[in-house]
Amino acid sequence: MRFVLLSLLCLPAFAAGPALAQGADESSSAPLPVRIETDHAVGAFVFIVDDQPVAVLDKSGLTVSGDIAYGGTITDLGSEGVTDRLNASTETEAAND
Repeated sequence: MRFVLLSLLCLPAFAAGPALAQGADESSSAPLPVRIETDHAVGAFVFIVDDQPVAVLDKSGLTVSGDIAYGGTITDLGSEGVTDRLNASTETEAAND
C-alpha cells in the first residue's frame, strides 16, 4: 500500500516532464487523456484516465473509483502514526535540501 501511495504521490513529478517539454502550440491543444490535474479550489490532485476522473488525493485521503491491487501489507497506523510519519518525511526532505 505504501508503494501504491508513494507511486501516486510521485506521479505529478513525472507527469510534469513531458508537459514542460511541450511547445506553446502543443500546450494549447486538447488535454491529454491521461493526466493529473490540480484543483486549487478544493486543494486536491485529480487523476484522469481516458478523460474520466479515477482518483482524488486531498488532505482527507485518497479516493479511488476502481479496484486497488497491492502486493504488500496495509498497516493502520492511526491518525497519530500517520501524522508522525508525514512529519518525519517532511523533516527528512528539508534536511536533504
